[in-house]
Amino acid sequence: MDPQESFTYKEVVTGTASVQWLAAMGYEMESLKKNQTCELARRSSGRKVVTGKWSFKKMEGLSPTEAIKYKTRLVARCFSQKEGVDY
Repeated sequence: MDPQESFTYKEVVTGTASVQWLAAMGYEMESLKKNQTCELARRSSGRKVVTGKWSFKKMEGLSPTEAIKYKTRLVARCFSQKEGVDY
């Protein structure tokens, strides 16, 4: 399978495969909750929010019988944190 990775969020949610991409995003969010790797919380006053970015990969099969896989990852942009301030 050859990965294709040059997808933007806008392309994903407005494209013809938006249902598959949104399902993959939901699966990623459920995986994060299940593995307790992060949790959504309300923003505390006076605190900076660590932003995130979606990464998208479309894995096409080598043969016509192989299904296309839609993979997503939600990545925290931790470079915006400052030691002693944000953690």
